[in-house]
Amino acid sequence: MTVAQYTLLFRGVTERLLPFNDLYIGPVWVAQLPSPAPPPSYTRGNVRVVTLGVAPDGTAVTGTITIK
Repeated sequence: MTVAQYTLLFRGVTERLLPFNDLYIGPVWVAQLPSPAPPPSYTRGNVRVVTLGVAPDGTAVTGTITIK
């Protein structure tokens, strides 16, 4: 998902079934979220990600991303 200059790329789920994503600003990778795995809502800088659901097989998630 891309919002303005930010791209959040879904990478899979942890053993605790929490999604993890790579965060890019433009073409530059800046972080893997979560690190370490917090609850399904987390913030890094001015990017907030809220996970609303995870597919049973862990191949997809639904949620929101907010840039402040």
